[in-house]
Amino acid sequence: MICVVELQTRRTRFRVRNNDSKTVYKVLLDENRLLHRRPLMPRIALVPVRGYKKSSTRYHATLVAQFNLCSVDEALYHEALRRSERRPRGQELTPVSLATTQRSDAAYKSLLRGYSHSVKANMAGIVDDFDTECLHELRIAIRRI
Repeated sequence: MICVVELQTRRTRFRVRNNDSKTVYKVLLDENRLLHRRPLMPRIALVPVRGYKKSSTRYHATLVAQFNLCSVDEALYHEALRRSERRPRGQELTPVSLATTQRSDAAYKSLLRGYSHSVKANMAGIVDDFDTECLHELRIAIRRI
């Protein structure tokens, strides 16, 4: 596989302790940034310790409220791709609609047109050696032809 984006990650670990100085919660803070570029959204994982489920639920609510935390809906990989403004170039096969009343030779021609479109769309990515996904999609199209 060809590297599409590179990240630098700094992970900081914290422990939330109760009045007895026992760890009831672990907090993992990941600060990610594109290599030599701007930072991405920081990600926090709140991990309860076994045996302290009730306490950890209370601490979780306090941390979320106090630091105004919200859940992240986008995967780190997708955020990095979006922020780097790069896209994998593999063109997936476009669906071809066939009618039940269509003659078989006409249906076959429609399928071949769709597969040939996929072959042409992925050739540039193969020639540029940009992304192995282009080669994968090309092989699928040729196999289906």
